Amino acid sequence: MKILLLNLYFPPDTSATAKMAQTVVDALCAQHDVTVVCGRPSYDPAERRGWRVWQTEQYGRLRIVRVGSTAFPRFNMKKRVVNYLSYVALAVPIALFIRCDAVIAMTDPPFEGIVGAFVAMLKGRAYLYNIRDMYPDRLSSRARWHACGKKCTVGH
Repeated sequence: MKILLLNLYFPPDTSATAKMAQTVVDALCAQHDVTVVCGRPSYDPAERRGWRVWQTEQYGRLRIVRVGSTAFPRFNMKKRVVNYLSYVALAVPIALFIRCDAVIAMTDPPFEGIVGAFVAMLKGRAYLYNIRDMYPDRLSSRARWHACGKKCTVGH
């Protein structure tokens, strides 16, 4: 099976999702061919890469396509959003031309689930959203949400 994995961060980035993506890829590559579409290292990377529209690396059953997203440091939220948007603008067209049987999206950028669903829908392929970033503590104590048709109060 050929699997396409979408996530902005992948090693040498040091973010948690880069490490999780590597773990997922390691497990999948035992039995499948995997292509990761990620951005240029920008999250406290162990190494930096020069800009290109895309560059490809091959390691056994793993192919990494790094799109030429901006690589601003993660500490400035406005620039981080530019990193997200530039990644998506370049990753989607490239992903559409990569042959695969299934699409997996992770959680960077935060709207990657929508991006992955869009790519999978256009390609007519199976889709899996691997969500790991949940921050319930970010909800205010007065926040309310609906789950399973019941009104729930989060907080006090």
